Amino acid sequence: MSMFLFGDIICSRNTSFFEVCKAAKKIYAFNSDSINIKFGGNVSNQYFSLISSDSLKVPYEITDSIMENTADMLLAPRTYEGIPTWAIRMGYIEKFTHSVFMFTEVEILTMSINMEQNMNIAKYTYTCKLEELKDILNGIFEEAHPFIYPVAQIMIER
Repeated sequence: MSMFLFGDIICSRNTSFFEVCKAAKKIYAFNSDSINIKFGGNVSNQYFSLISSDSLKVPYEITDSIMENTADMLLAPRTYEGIPTWAIRMGYIEKFTHSVFMFTEVEILTMSINMEQNMNIAKYTYTCKLEELKDILNGIFEEAHPFIYPVAQIMIER
């Protein structure tokens, strides 16, 4: 079972392409010791946008490393052994989200965990503020059965 983590970084309308590229480089550098992040046209065919917006959307995908094409380790159940602890892995996600919101141009960050295009999106959608994300993630993973991967669409606001 392969697990995927992708979404959109939604910036204000007046954000320039140059500013977006600069921010993506900084976000990547800030997180490169823990996760791999692909932006724009580099995301896999698993990605699809779940939000319509007139603002600038930057697609992203998070993988376990530059050599991986999934987030299997990052999204593994809490009880898996031989990988970083749950707290460390959730710390990686928090570090990513905080690095995205360091940029004032960012309005919303969407985070899709194992979503598929034909799913009932409303059933799995959560909206939260940045400081509430950890509780939302803990709830999603507590509800997931150890042999069924978690599914969620999270809209994170500043």
